[in-house]
Amino acid sequence: MSLRLLGYQLLAALALLAVVATLALPRTAHDRADARRLGFGYPLAFVEVDLSAYTPPSYPQTYRYDPWEDPADLRTVPFVVDLALFVFALWSPLWLLRRQT
Repeated sequence: MSLRLLGYQLLAALALLAVVATLALPRTAHDRADARRLGFGYPLAFVEVDLSAYTPPSYPQTYRYDPWEDPADLRTVPFVVDLALFVFALWSPLWLLRRQT
């Protein structure tokens, strides 16, 4: 395997980790209806969670996604788009650098 290909594969793996890490970003629900379909992930929400069972003292309320406690729906298309955006963002500088040499 060439060293060039290995660099792109490592950056793709890093992009995957970065996309999954965006699930840790907190999201705010402005009312109970927002909490019913709260999306996590960045820039496109690719995990949807129903947090309406929690009764906060008031809204807006900020939530964090907990994969062990919150049942979630994975939305495949936004996940793939997020991954493609992160891969493009990481590959572009490397591609431009290698193109110049």
